[in-house]
Amino acid sequence: MHARSRPTRLSPLARALAVLDVVAASARTLAPEELAQRAGMSRAALQAQVRILLREGLIEVSPDGRGYLPGAAAQRLEALLSQNHSLMSRLQPVLRTLVADTGETVTYNALSHDRASVTTIAVEYGSAALQYAVTLGVAKTLVAGASCKSILAWMGEEAIERILDQQLAASRRGNDDLLRPRLRKELAAIRARGYALTHGERLPGVVGIASAVFTARDAVCGSLVITIPELRLRAVKVRSLAEALMAQAAALSSRLGAPL
Repeated sequence: MHARSRPTRLSPLARALAVLDVVAASARTLAPEELAQRAGMSRAALQAQVRILLREGLIEVSPDGRGYLPGAAAQRLEALLSQNHSLMSRLQPVLRTLVADTGETVTYNALSHDRASVTTIAVEYGSAALQYAVTLGVAKTLVAGASCKSILAWMGEEAIERILDQQLAASRRGNDDLLRPRLRKELAAIRARGYALTHGERLPGVVGIASAVFTARDAVCGSLVITIPELRLRAVKVRSLAEALMAQAAALSSRLGAPL
């Protein structure tokens, strides 16, 4: 499987979607300063996108006039998607099957519209001892953690190079000249075996096992992840967990229309 790479410069649609995504992900009204910061753009660029979204009814000014909320058009779109194309309706059976098969906590992590970050949007908690609480809705860069590396591995050479240029130095994980070849080798290993395995890259003491999920165009769109406390790692069979994970990632990809 492979994904077509995306250009570095975002289209006007991608910029507008980035703003809408931030507004929709927040449980409270966002003032312009915070909205611009979360969307990763200047105030001037934000104003241009806000005008478009307001005009189309996708966002609206909050009652107190201090920020923005999802608009009627966005809510109508949400209702139609939930009725006819709900990701959650496809996702929940997969998460529950994985938890039943493994006893471990499982999450689904979605690749952003601009294909530069990953956000955990769903979790199903396992029954095994020492489970970690999972925070939803926080965007993560693509160069650390099983959930992100399993996605990055399948993004195509041009997109991988762009992400490494943008995010590797900012990750503060060491010398870029040493990290880049090491990470590329790791991404190749992920593609070869079908899953990513990391130890404590996002949270100390947490092991992540992740497998990528694909859409109808065979483009990577997210990942399924099993998280395990490192204290219990000796008591579990990582390969068995990975095989169960890959099977359900393939099942979810099929539900989303990816070719077999």
